[in-house]
Amino acid sequence: MHKIEIKNKLPELENVVKFLGEFGKENNILPKIVSIYNIVLDEILSNTIMYGYEDKEEHTIAIEFELSKSMLICKVTDDAVEFDPTKVAKPDLSLDVESKRIGGLGIHIVKKMTDYFSYKRDNNKNIVLFKKKIS
Repeated sequence: MHKIEIKNKLPELENVVKFLGEFGKENNILPKIVSIYNIVLDEILSNTIMYGYEDKEEHTIAIEFELSKSMLICKVTDDAVEFDPTKVAKPDLSLDVESKRIGGLGIHIVKKMTDYFSYKRDNNKNIVLFKKKIS
């Protein structure tokens, strides 16, 4: 298990990209998979940082990576307000841009890019788990 903790500030996302890049190189993970994880994590973390905290205090977000033979598993844990991304309605992709409601597209993309995506709330923490085949 490899873990990085960041604060709830957008510039911290750069640390995640760097960490994931190094982790990918050390474990011979295809750059395509690393790129997918960067997109997924950017969506999850930026939404958490921008919308998840009702106060202006500093909070810690934990990101854990686990590598199996065929999967890269990622768990994101935060103490933001409860938000279940698995319950976000699928956006209507048939509407033109002007008619679409704001929100939901990023989570839709995340679900399409991963092989497994789940959420649970435990001890006042949001826990998002996602997996992607690497072989």
